[in-house]
Amino acid sequence: LDPSIQAQVASLLHELRVREGLTYLCISHDLALMSVFADEVAIMFEGRIVERAAAAQLFSAPQHPHTRALVAAVPAVPPLAS
Repeated sequence: LDPSIQAQVASLLHELRVREGLTYLCISHDLALMSVFADEVAIMFEGRIVERAAAAQLFSAPQHPHTRALVAAVPAVPPLAS
């Protein structure tokens, strides 16, 4: 998706999650989006989950070498509007 459309969709999903108490399972390669959208993140490497943690913890202190490499490559993203 175009970045502006992606931001609109993410904002709408966030709003619905908060307002309706919804839970989403997102499978994505976009860690920048997941860093602001997800409560919990699981990282896969070679078909296996190698790390799973609260998003804030995973992005601030990744434990697995693959996770550290992925997090280091994520561009900074502003937080979603509440």
